[in-house]
Amino acid sequence: MAPRDALPAPSSPKQLRRTVSYTRKQITATQTFGYSAGHILNDLCSACWFTYLIIYQTEVKQQSESFAGILMLVGQVADGLVTPLVGITMDKFGIKRYGKRKTWHALGTFAVIISFAFMFHKCFGFEDSSSQIQQLYYGAFIVLFQIGWASTQISHLSLIPVLTVCKKKIVFLNSIRSCLTFVCGIVVYLLMGLLLHLAGSKVDALGPGDERVFSVGLMYMFTRIAINVPQVYLPLYLISTLSLNKESIAYFPLVMLICSVIGSFLTRPLTKLSGKRVAYICGATLVVGSSFWFYFQSKDDPNPTYGATACIGVGCSIMLILSLSMTADLIGGHTDTAAFVYGSMSLVDKLSNGILIALIQHFHPEKCNPDLGPCSTNGAQYYRYTMSVIPGTAALLAALSTLLLSFVVERCPHTTQIQNQNVDEQGGNNDIVISNAAREVEEREDIESSKED
Repeated sequence: MAPRDALPAPSSPKQLRRTVSYTRKQITATQTFGYSAGHILNDLCSACWFTYLIIYQTEVKQQSESFAGILMLVGQVADGLVTPLVGITMDKFGIKRYGKRKTWHALGTFAVIISFAFMFHKCFGFEDSSSQIQQLYYGAFIVLFQIGWASTQISHLSLIPVLTVCKKKIVFLNSIRSCLTFVCGIVVYLLMGLLLHLAGSKVDALGPGDERVFSVGLMYMFTRIAINVPQVYLPLYLISTLSLNKESIAYFPLVMLICSVIGSFLTRPLTKLSGKRVAYICGATLVVGSSFWFYFQSKDDPNPTYGATACIGVGCSIMLILSLSMTADLIGGHTDTAAFVYGSMSLVDKLSNGILIALIQHFHPEKCNPDLGPCSTNGAQYYRYTMSVIPGTAALLAALSTLLLSFVVERCPHTTQIQNQNVDEQGGNNDIVISNAAREVEEREDIESSKED
């Protein structure tokens, strides 16, 4: 028997449109604003984590390259292992009155707050201890931070399919979410630039299940690699390869984030004009082009680097928004497993990024003695290769994964309908039926609007 508040299954096209119209009104302006602000703390901490952890450990704490790489790997592995567990548990447990996803969001936020500050501070009580002890110290807080970060991220992402079934609104929510992610990064880099400027130092160097799941998973993993690697290594590329002053590690990431905000606004009209997959490939093309730019950039005139930074910012923004949107399309009406899907995607993302960054740090040429002058030419060129080869290759592979997804959908066009029918036969409620019907009407309207255009 259907629940008391469940909507009746539509029996005619007219009733279907009324039902879809009702469903679309479920997300209010207050809910949209609340959802948009729900990931701000994670975004602020993430900007610091990816951009400044390695440079803090190697340049300020004077630790080895492998020391910093292992810390990054520990964090990414912890995040990757926790995310599917959080996803599975989140779909089943939570405080009833508060809601399952909001419960995990609150717990994750608390863990992030109490752990983050210790990652960028001296080891209390262990400052004179061995590097292994300090590594354990930082590693413990990093693990706690990543557990909290993953809980907040997965709970926040899995709210989208619950809030709306309208594809346009899904893209809109992802756009706002990504836009605020970039805004948080801008705030971090502005504060860093102000802090370095106020320091007033004359020294430029820093001080001491099915094929669609497989295809979407590959696309999301390569997208995150194309985003995270430049975010981590752009400061090192600027200082070591181009020999710019210390303020550059704030200005250039700031330009990248501002252009990412611009890219988030361009995504919706670009998607309407050409479709999600073509728009995604356009974003990947910008990232590949910027990778070539970073490779051939000369240190004699660093100003053109702003152009490469702008291109990679816009490209990565488009790729991220559309990869999340296509993941939401994969979930469809199966909102009960949304957290698990996002958790699985994040597992692949965190493990791949953590292992990759650890390998990059491991194969870095021996760090020179700071008393003997700037780093060697080999070390400077190493970051040139890192900023050009890895993001460009990841973006290219991500674009190929999108083409693979298109091939799978065209070969099995009825996969989604069959899955939805099986869910309904096993006791799925009318909400799933309405959700799938709403998506069908949405697709028809998109086709009609494109014909009119």
